[in-house]
Order: sequence, then structure tokens, then C-alpha cells
Amino acid sequence: MITREEVFSKVSEVLVEALNLEEDEVVLGAELGNDLGAEEIDYLDIAFRLEREFGINITRTRLFPEGVDDYCLPVTVQKICYFVYQEVEAIC
Repeated sequence: MITREEVFSKVSEVLVEALNLEEDEVVLGAELGNDLGAEEIDYLDIAFRLEREFGINITRTRLFPEGVDDYCLPVTVQKICYFVYQEVEAIC
């Protein structure tokens, strides 16, 4: 069973790599677009990386709802961690 801390650590690694960030920039409250500089194409890359890292399937609209590219629906690191944790728990 994976812990929430392990999920955050791996999600953080994915975001650092995908968005070319420093580790200390990735905090739970950071919004992908506004705070971390993610663009629409980055969301797809992040989803693919998370799928590989955690062995889960992610449809774009489940993790990144429509409108996210307009920054209407902010996606935080915490939301991603919660989503991934729930998905991993469901397959265990």
C-alpha cells in the first residue's frame, strides 16, 4: 500500500520533470497553470507520466476538467495527489 507522502513525492518528481521546475516550487497548494506555468499541452504530458509512474489510467476530463486550459477550474498539486491516491487505492 502506498502512503500519501509517497504519492506526493512521486507526483512532485513528475511535475518537476514535466514542467522543468525546482523541487521547492511544487507545494500542495500550487496551481498548475497560475503558479507552475503549465500550458494546455503540459496537462496531457503530466497525465501520461502519472499513468506510467503509478500504473493507472487517466482520462483527461477526470483529472483535468474541461475549461482547465482557460484557468477557470484550477488544478492544484493537492488535487492531483488526492486523485492519484484514490486511483492507486482502488486497484490495490
